[in-house]
Amino acid sequence: GDLRTDALHEALAHAPIEDDTLTALLVLAFAGQNVSVASGADGHAYGFGRMARHAVRLIGPDGRLAYDRETLQQVARAVLVDVLSTREDRTQSGMVARVAGVAIGADAHLPNMGTDDFLSCLSRQALEAACSDTSVQPKPRVKDTRAALVEHFKEGHFVYPAARFAPELAELSDILKARDVPVEDDEQSEDNQAESDGEEG
Repeated sequence: GDLRTDALHEALAHAPIEDDTLTALLVLAFAGQNVSVASGADGHAYGFGRMARHAVRLIGPDGRLAYDRETLQQVARAVLVDVLSTREDRTQSGMVARVAGVAIGADAHLPNMGTDDFLSCLSRQALEAACSDTSVQPKPRVKDTRAALVEHFKEGHFVYPAARFAPELAELSDILKARDVPVEDDEQSEDNQAESDGEEG
């Protein structure tokens, strides 16, 4: 197992790999028995079984990769749906899901938020800010402002600015710091942490 793993890692690092094959390998990686995912698709944790059902579509009866381009794209999309999440719960993928959303234009798929259910979650200040690009004037009572906005967006489409995928630079700062950490240093830090945890145990 050690010899195969070292050879696999060496090939992954240096062997020529076509783009489609690389995508297929990423799907296989998520189907590994050492991987579990808290899925934002339905809130359950999935490991080998769920992901293997995706990966098996790319494997022929002889155990080799065998797929057409359309199947590869379908499977890759299905895996990404299971993995990426921006829900405010244990399934949250973090900033990478926001970056992914920007990359594929997910803002265009956000629903109309000019509804009573959504607008009732906003403060007076946020509601009045939502009026700024409309003909709606803020009312003395919050519920009247909300009702006017609901009526205004009944046939329109309102997306609350903070709900869009593009993160502020300040929100990106932690993940961008990873660019400045050499892989070797990162691995060494993890090894030290593991040793420290072992000593404490």
